[in-house]
Amino acid sequence: MKANFKTITPDIAKLYLQKNTKNRTVTKARVDAYCEEMKSGNWICNGDTIGFDIEGNLINGQHRLLAIIKADKPITILVVEGLPLEAFTTIDTGKMRNAKDVFNIEGIQNSVRISSGINRYLSLSNSINIKNARVVNNITNAMILEEYNSNKDLYIRLQADGATFYNAAHRVITVSDYIAFYRYFQLKYSSDIILAFFDALINRDGVCGLLYNRLLTNIVSNRKINASDKYALIIKAFNFFVNKKQVKVLKFQPDEQFPKI
Repeated sequence: MKANFKTITPDIAKLYLQKNTKNRTVTKARVDAYCEEMKSGNWICNGDTIGFDIEGNLINGQHRLLAIIKADKPITILVVEGLPLEAFTTIDTGKMRNAKDVFNIEGIQNSVRISSGINRYLSLSNSINIKNARVVNNITNAMILEEYNSNKDLYIRLQADGATFYNAAHRVITVSDYIAFYRYFQLKYSSDIILAFFDALINRDGVCGLLYNRLLTNIVSNRKINASDKYALIIKAFNFFVNKKQVKVLKFQPDEQFPKI
């Protein structure tokens, strides 16, 4: 067995992939995420390997190789050759680190709330669809951590403010969602307007009262609103609020386009 750090060009990646006979089905989202990391210069050589067994078959690294080709950029990676045939069965059986794990390693407090909030904010700001309480996107841990570090004081404050709001509003919006929507609304509106919206939600004023009732029903009802519809209702209510538009019903139809601020 031998291991060496090698600079893998797109052409070398194509040659390596010709030896790909045993790998799993490709996950496009993972390739896209790796590609974005590579193109942005955030890709770090962390010791994860491109692995070949004793017969020369590629048994680890297909997603990274495909990302190198898509990014059209050479990347330095540890390449291990001569792995035993049975090694394939043990690769990638562990749990991948998520943003919360990365935040914990960095010693960031309230890691779950803040990392989840940033993830949702980045998804909303990039118009990425949200389904069934999970954000489906190509947002990487490095992107979430970079956003936190660039606005650290703000996120620490939003976590504290979100916890206060969560209790005052009878838990109809989570702390993570408070962080996400505050940051999303900041793309276009001042903090005064955003805080006025959340205050109106606590006080159940106007369209915010309609939103409050929908969110409260979602908590106590057996028929839950999926995450995409819930977030759409929050954005629609905010748009009505800032435009001072009075409505009698707040709803989001299945055939509606996901709203933006």
